[in-house]
Amino acid sequence: MTSDTSPRRGGAAGSAALPPRRPTVVLVGWRPHAAAALRRLRGHVVCVCEPAHHKAARMSPDTDAVLLVPNPSDAEQVLSALARQGLDGERVTTVASEDEFTVVTAAAVAAALGVPSMSVDTAIALRDKYVQKKLIVRAGLATARCHVIDALGELNAVPIQLPFVVKPLAGAAARDTHAVMDATTLRDLADGEDPAAPPSGPWLVESFTPGIELHLDGVVRDGELTALGVSRYLQNILSIRSGGLVGSVTLAPERHPSLYQTAHRHVEAALRALGHRDGIFHLEAFLDEDRLTFSECAGRSGGGMVREAMSEKFGVSLADEWARAVLRTAPGRPAATAPEAIGFVNLPAAAGTVESLPSEDDVRARPGVREVRLGVALGDVMPDVSSSSFAKAGVALVAGPDEQVAEERLRDLAAWFSRSVRVRSAMPAAAYAAPDPVSA
Repeated sequence: MTSDTSPRRGGAAGSAALPPRRPTVVLVGWRPHAAAALRRLRGHVVCVCEPAHHKAARMSPDTDAVLLVPNPSDAEQVLSALARQGLDGERVTTVASEDEFTVVTAAAVAAALGVPSMSVDTAIALRDKYVQKKLIVRAGLATARCHVIDALGELNAVPIQLPFVVKPLAGAAARDTHAVMDATTLRDLADGEDPAAPPSGPWLVESFTPGIELHLDGVVRDGELTALGVSRYLQNILSIRSGGLVGSVTLAPERHPSLYQTAHRHVEAALRALGHRDGIFHLEAFLDEDRLTFSECAGRSGGGMVREAMSEKFGVSLADEWARAVLRTAPGRPAATAPEAIGFVNLPAAAGTVESLPSEDDVRARPGVREVRLGVALGDVMPDVSSSSFAKAGVALVAGPDEQVAEERLRDLAAWFSRSVRVRSAMPAAAYAAPDPVSA
């Protein structure tokens, strides 16, 4: 059976009193932490997912029903799956997503069913980088100049001076994102598209923004921030193209009071401009001296171990706060702030078939490691970590007595892990070998 909307668990028939009706949430896209958070709040979870996640979603104790579709970002497929099961606006309480690529789908499906959810306009503003920046400029916030092109061959005619960045309009994790710093790179990128291949656009071209890249994460309810964490990336994310390291250290408010005041004002203004009044956010910005320049913002939790870092440092569960916003219940109360500095790092390795690698216990034995998740095993093919921030062998959460020690431990851990992995490549070593991940 590929779909089943009947409850999997329940009391004996003929009980004296029926329990209160649980809210039915259609979760578009499989995210186990989101389903678990909805379950903790007594939500009845109907997950619409793709084949790759179908088994995991079906086996999860946090789903009541799982509907299989080829592509959960396709609103037609989601609506058809719901209609086949008789799930209409009378039986569905809300529709939600904690997946970057199905946020707009969830909003559109909710609008079609006539149930409360994030508005379609807000969902688009949180996904389309051009729409997003137009709204940010209108609000008077600093951000990059931007222009849309249909094909890379049009780069020579964009009305933006070098250097600039080229990226998909609704991408994530720096995938297919290019920093064009000089005329040679511009020529190579503009001439590199295969004219016989289907076009890959449209593309956003935006002026290059200098500064230190930060990510700002937290919770907004009724337009007011109820939680905010400011984290500094170990290196600006685009450095992955040259072997850079993906990770960050979460900064302590008591050590950076001025930055937190600036970040609070920046985030509130940005979310107001985007219409994002209830939920969680992952906003990226560049810090140049004491000035923040908006980069982009998503209405879901960040990747890596952003959720774990926020929980460890501030006692804030982004998953639970997302679920509370979805179900329109009161926000939770954060636990006490941890005295230690907290950060995370993606664990890198060379591309190829994995022949040996450290175990999770080996990683936990390294200084300061609090948590680790490995994503590859013996025999798996390790992807090229320069392709996107999604590409990694694993991820680890690390603590230190202060931010400097935490950062040193993160870098040392990544370097040790990379040295400890052995891979067999299907191509000559020189063709895939990445630079030392801590050298950039």
